[in-house]
Amino acid sequence: MKIIRRIFFSISLWIDAFFELKNLNKQYLYLYPKIKEEKFHLIFLNGDRHTNIEQVVIKIAKSLQIKTLSPYMAYSDADSCTKSSYIYKKKWYSPIIFHYLFFKCPDRFWFFQNAYYNFYKPSQFLALKWFSTLSTFPWYIGGGLLDVVCVDHRDTAERYKRNKVNKDKLVIVGDVMNDTLFYSNNKSNKEKLRNKYNINNEKKVIICSLPQLKEHHILSEKKHWEEIHFLVDKLVQSGQNILLSLHPKMNKKRICISRKEI
Repeated sequence: MKIIRRIFFSISLWIDAFFELKNLNKQYLYLYPKIKEEKFHLIFLNGDRHTNIEQVVIKIAKSLQIKTLSPYMAYSDADSCTKSSYIYKKKWYSPIIFHYLFFKCPDRFWFFQNAYYNFYKPSQFLALKWFSTLSTFPWYIGGGLLDVVCVDHRDTAERYKRNKVNKDKLVIVGDVMNDTLFYSNNKSNKEKLRNKYNINNEKKVIICSLPQLKEHHILSEKKHWEEIHFLVDKLVQSGQNILLSLHPKMNKKRICISRKEI
């Protein structure tokens, strides 16, 4: 009975893949003449690993020899993506379709912490493979058909290269946040900051962006606050002016209570 269920489950995923491919082809036929008519020289995209219209535009751009570029917008890290990936266990009771995909495309699975990961659902994997836009390593932007991938600095570029992104695609452009910091780092803004928070001019100013350990489920709430207390306590011991920067996700009231405790 279990074998029959596995067979029917795999068949249903194949059917899903067929309909996903049909939808991709439908979008391709609709968008191709419109993009061709506009005579674009460059197309900006969010990435090359998503299963939406992004794959359609990339394929059209390739066929029309239009360059595609992904600006630097967010940190891309394979380790953090494992939570949203699909684990493949090389066991007889695993879905048959997973065995098939692993047999046909073992290089598209990622072995990490004693497990094989697949970025896509089996139906999405098949549809993108049939559509000829399946990324070689979708955990990183640039593993697909993008022509240019912008990164913030050299370390990021090296990390991307180690994770199967072609070095010829990478362009180091810096980070807009650093640009903002650079242009705002002047005497006028420093004076405003000191006046606003009544800062002692004889001491240095240390700005600390507190980590979101609890919010990102990295640590338990107890361990999170232990870490925050330790961090702020060490900063206070420096004897300098300390400014704490909080992310909108963080509990401002709780931080204030912790500050009084310290």
